[in-house]
Amino acid sequence: MAACPKFAAYKREEDGIVLIDQSRCEGHRFCIKGCPYKKTYFNTAKKRTQKCVFCYPRLEQLPASYNPPQPPRENFCFNQCVGRIRFVGYHNPDDPNNLAKNVNKLILGFSDKYSGAAIPGMALRLHPEYGTEPNVFYIPPLSPPALDGKKSPTTGTQRIPADYLATVFGDSAQQPMADRIARIQQIFNTLLTERAKMAAGGKSELIEILGAHSEADRLQLHLG
Repeated sequence: MAACPKFAAYKREEDGIVLIDQSRCEGHRFCIKGCPYKKTYFNTAKKRTQKCVFCYPRLEQLPASYNPPQPPRENFCFNQCVGRIRFVGYHNPDDPNNLAKNVNKLILGFSDKYSGAAIPGMALRLHPEYGTEPNVFYIPPLSPPALDGKKSPTTGTQRIPADYLATVFGDSAQQPMADRIARIQQIFNTLLTERAKMAAGGKSELIEILGAHSEADRLQLHLG
């Protein structure tokens, strides 16, 4: 936002969504250079810089047919995701009760109701070293096994190593790289353990959350 000489980029106080005021933008493109996530782009037809608006008009839309009133509509990327990999909810560390039950469990940790074990949060920030403290979180991806010299799959080694993913994901700007690597590996181990538990016929709260079949389970935008 600070990179724009026309003060066209601003953040909504109610939800933190960053927008670009098209009536103020003159296409200087300094915000493109300044965006830490490289999500702004220059619209050559309109001569303006634009970015994803996080579907904020849709989030504010409350269908008149809803009786009793229901939460606002969801983002289109959430609604149209074929793999159902997106959860939507507001992260407010000062008031965890405002978080969706599933989003809360993924970000802040959850208790496995089947084993009674407390498991740390699975979701991390993208490039926390930038200091932007974003409200968008990611679960580091598992990858196929690495290949050996004969192009055969190895055992216990991810093709995308934890030390590389640690350069992308982490908990906070102050977190040492060694701790970030350990957190990624911890998430890997937890995912593999819980997945094996399900494959053996057991139950896993984590896998149930990640494989949510209900849209209501993945959408939590209660603003009241």
